[in-house]
This record gives sequence, C-alpha cells and structure tokens, in this order.
Amino acid sequence: MISTRLLGLLMFCCSVSGLSASPRSDLSSTNQETREAAAKILRATYTPPPRTKWDALVASLKIGASKTNVLSLIRPFIVHSQGGAGSGTFEACQYRLDDLWILECHYDRDIFSGCKLFPGTLEIWAVPPPGFTGLWRTYYVNGQKSMEIHYVSGKHDGEFTTFYDDGSRAVLTHFVADIQEGEDTGYFRSGKLNYRGVYKANAQVGTWTWFNEDGTIRSTKEQSKP
Repeated sequence: MISTRLLGLLMFCCSVSGLSASPRSDLSSTNQETREAAAKILRATYTPPPRTKWDALVASLKIGASKTNVLSLIRPFIVHSQGGAGSGTFEACQYRLDDLWILECHYDRDIFSGCKLFPGTLEIWAVPPPGFTGLWRTYYVNGQKSMEIHYVSGKHDGEFTTFYDDGSRAVLTHFVADIQEGEDTGYFRSGKLNYRGVYKANAQVGTWTWFNEDGTIRSTKEQSKP
C-alpha cells in the first residue's frame, strides 16, 4: 500500500509533468526529471510478482507434448518473446511472462523436453530527443537504474554504463561518436571485477581477461592486434 506521503509525491509529480498518472509508464518519458521522479516512487513501492504466480502454468507443460500444444498453453500469458537459441534438433525459446519472470522452453525436434523459470527484471527504454547532448538515464520497472549513457549531438560519446536490477554496476564501456573505443570492464553484483578488455573501432583488441569473484584469473583470450 502506498503511504500518504508517497501518494502525495506521486500526485505532485504527475501534476508537474502533465503526463501519465503511472510511475511505470513515466519511465518511458522523454523528460529526464519525470523519469527520475517515477523511479524514486517505484524504488519505494514496487513489489515484484511472486514465482508462485506461474507454478500452475509450468506444471501444465508436459514433457513429450508438441511445440504447438505448449505454445497454445502459454501464448495467453506471453508479454513478448525474448528470443532463443538452437543447435541441431535442439531449440531453446524464452518468453517473458511479466515484469520479472521469463520462461525458457526446450524442444527437441519440436517436442517439449523441459523448461525453466528464471527472474529477469524488465528494463524500460526511453528514446532521447533528436540531437540530444548530455547524460541519459533509463530504469528497470523496480526503479533501479538500467543504463547511463553520455550523448553528444545524438551520438554515444563518453562513458556507457549498464547496471544490474539492484542498482549495482554491471558494465562500463566507452564510445567516441558512436564508435566503441577504449576500455570495456564488467563487474559482478558484488562490485568485484568480472572481465576487462579494450575496444578499438568497435572491435575487441589485445588481451581480454576474465576473473573469478575472488580475483583470480578465470581465462584470457588474445584478440586481434590494435
């Protein structure tokens, strides 16, 4: 339940923006202040949908059923397809069911062989104005930051940061006039280094290194020469 204080803040934000009365829909606003105000409300009020919401649907999917039959059962609940992958006769298809839960179904020769349900908080993209210059910030439906992108005259220019759905940094990379250029660094949710490498003219170059969370090296790969 939204507190009286938060409800007042919501009404104030909506009256100022003159846009929608929903913090969720305001996350796609082209007005940065509107998005930030909506995100602040959502961080305080958002409740993720429980996994149990989908237990009955998952239980209804029987191994050995045709892909057509499985799709007929899940289609009414699909928000959109997340894509998938395949190799030989095997295929894995992902379907978003709500703001949090994604269903991955496995098929072998179009016969259902199993599935898994996993969390993946939905990101809301907001399109920057044409020729935008400055810092553009987007959010997850729970109000946490999704991306921070520096633009110059409508082009990616400067730091480009993505975040996990708890607000911790995931990837920090760099662009120059829409060209990926410079160090690319990935992080675990704990903040520890996950990987490090360099881009030159959109291509990975030099030695790329992946780390375990304890700081030891997991693997390295030599890319093309700069």
